[in-house]
Amino acid sequence: MMKRSTLTTLIELAGDDKSKAAELLALAVSDQRRAEATLGTLVDYLSGYRQAMQNKASAGATAIELKNQQAFLGQLDQLIEKQKRLITASNSKVEACQDEWRGHFRREKSYDLLDKRRQAAESARQLKQEQKLLDEHAARQHRGNHHQNDHS
Repeated sequence: MMKRSTLTTLIELAGDDKSKAAELLALAVSDQRRAEATLGTLVDYLSGYRQAMQNKASAGATAIELKNQQAFLGQLDQLIEKQKRLITASNSKVEACQDEWRGHFRREKSYDLLDKRRQAAESARQLKQEQKLLDEHAARQHRGNHHQNDHS
């Protein structure tokens, strides 16, 4: 088994790595939520703009105005598609960060388990040593008592 100081160091390093991975995961989740909020804003804006455009068309907007509004709607649609791709990439990053965090978590737990096993083995060794000393002491006392009884 490894020495206590080596396991302690490995546990601490794994804990540090897990903490860093958790920070990266939190950032990825924050970016993901921000991207989703932006998409919601764009979709709401597009919906409102379409409604305003329909109202203008009904009120008698010129062909140039309608053409400009159609071009703007096209740009909004492109922005929405770009935002959807960004969300897909963001979701992938969150999943990758979650996997990374889980890996560090498992590594830390593995080292911790090794340390617990080491401690249990050390305790068993100490108990065995103490029992051996008690047995030797009892045997000496028993021999001493036998030896005194023979001389009486």
